[in-house]
Amino acid sequence: MFALLVLAWKAGYRRTVLTWLVSISCLWLLTRIWIGPWEGDYLREIAAYVEYSSPIWPPSLLKPAWLAPLIVIGVLVWSAWMWRGSSFLESSKRPGWIVSVAALTTLVVFPQSGNYNLILALLSVWMTLWMARGRYARWIPVLAVLASPWIFRAGGTDLSAMEHLLIPLSLAALQTFQWRNQLRLAPTPMIAA
Repeated sequence: MFALLVLAWKAGYRRTVLTWLVSISCLWLLTRIWIGPWEGDYLREIAAYVEYSSPIWPPSLLKPAWLAPLIVIGVLVWSAWMWRGSSFLESSKRPGWIVSVAALTTLVVFPQSGNYNLILALLSVWMTLWMARGRYARWIPVLAVLASPWIFRAGGTDLSAMEHLLIPLSLAALQTFQWRNQLRLAPTPMIAA
């Protein structure tokens, strides 16, 4: 979140950043007045969550095991390529792409506890749909990813566990497809010069 605020500030959205900071401060103050000092309880519950949750490192679900490091390296290379490519976008479009790619990379590279893949990947879903605006046939695969948790649940526990890996990788593939189409539509700096 801090990175988004810094990027927005550098892009000249100072009023938006200040409005957001004032709004969050007001919400925090209201919660302090309404329920009292809650921050310590919140941090204790997060620490307790580690004891009863079982984190899953998504690439470890693959067989054979040597595929796991290849997937991680591939996602990290993809992430660097996407971040480098964001320099071709207008500055107002960069923060969404950067955070979207970071979210998908985090979902694959770091162990996840709970079933939050789709929630954490919603920004990537929105960015992919936004890039496909006006071309509604390209929304169909994204909508399939949104429906996939129910499909995974119906498939049983083995397939349900694969959701941790397949949702982020599917969204990364869809984002790459939309990204390539966006680059074809926009002139590169060399052509514009």
